[in-house]
Amino acid sequence: MNKKLQVTLYVIAGYLTIIGALFLFAPSAAEKMMSASLPDATLNMLYGQVVLTLAYL
Repeated sequence: MNKKLQVTLYVIAGYLTIIGALFLFAPSAAEKMMSASLPDATLNMLYGQVVLTLAYL
């Protein structure tokens, strides 16, 4: 694997990890950071878990 591609994938995985953790543990901060309100607050854990799963695939 090319070194630039590997670094890019690590950066994307790190970004998705941060977003997923925010959705799981601080949903209000995630909403402010993304500048979007979520229609259903109970889905925050699902959003966070999906993003974390995508980060580590």
